[in-house]
Amino acid sequence: MKGKSKTTAALLAFFLGGFGVHNFYLGFKGKAIAQLLITILTVGTFAWVSYLWAFVEFILILTGKISKDAAGIPFDAVQPIAQAQQTFVQPLAAQPMTNQFSTTAAVSQPAATQATATSAQTVSCPFCGEEISSKAIKCKHCQSMLNGSVCTGAAPQTAVIDRSTAVEQFVLNFHQNHRAKNPAIKKGFLGTSHSHVYGGAEITSDLLALHQKNMMQGFDPNVEKPLLVINKPASMGLTTGLVLTDKNLYYNIAPAKTFAMSKINGKMDVNSIQSMVIGDSDTALGSAYNGHDFFLNGQRIGWLRMGTDACCDDETLEYTQELFKQLTENIFCR
Repeated sequence: MKGKSKTTAALLAFFLGGFGVHNFYLGFKGKAIAQLLITILTVGTFAWVSYLWAFVEFILILTGKISKDAAGIPFDAVQPIAQAQQTFVQPLAAQPMTNQFSTTAAVSQPAATQATATSAQTVSCPFCGEEISSKAIKCKHCQSMLNGSVCTGAAPQTAVIDRSTAVEQFVLNFHQNHRAKNPAIKKGFLGTSHSHVYGGAEITSDLLALHQKNMMQGFDPNVEKPLLVINKPASMGLTTGLVLTDKNLYYNIAPAKTFAMSKINGKMDVNSIQSMVIGDSDTALGSAYNGHDFFLNGQRIGWLRMGTDACCDDETLEYTQELFKQLTENIFCR
């Protein structure tokens, strides 16, 4: 089974984008309905908005910025077809091959039913708190990998441990290793420089001043050392952002609703953090324009955009998801 066609998606966006056909094709129903309603309800008066929106997505599809459908399957990827008969073969193989006329099979049937019921039980995700299968290896809500590392958000800390040094060393080492693999400074779709994630010497005083104005109330440069900055605030102040220091986490997050102009500002001591998770954009109406779910101590705060352009920066998204996952497992959950 093949994934969605890149060529088909691009053609639909170019010719029928004003009606959201390409987004219906890719499974992004929220965006598709929005584009369709803009065109139909205004009787075509504001159809140019939908067509401009679709044309931007047409460019993003061609350049590979949009490369997956709503299910996260890459374009033109070949998906293996599950063997339908495997479901029946395995239970039969597990039956004891004794006397086929004995009552053993009838007696053991309730036990098999009980095992099936147990396997269908759900548990709470240790990162976001949503209900998931007890056998899941990845949370379908916040995308956290459940590789045996458990961090219960409600568990009280038995002792206060100063994590400042540990967080500083971990983040700086992570960023240094990342830059060794990704040294290039890129140009975004609208010309914005950089990959929207800054660390170490990349955090200039000018960059920090922009974030201080937007969200870092109470920041003391004489006490705190900035370690990580996500996004450079736009001139209009509409961009979300995040700054992690060795003492605190500062964030400026969009509410989880479309076209929200206000932001959610927050601050948390690193010693109080138990988990940080960046999810996918499927809950944001399938749009990276709105942002990606940001979970803090298992609570969904809102949407954090990965970049300041008209598209999501894949490098920043992958960087942030992996860093937060490793920080949670190696420091915050300890």
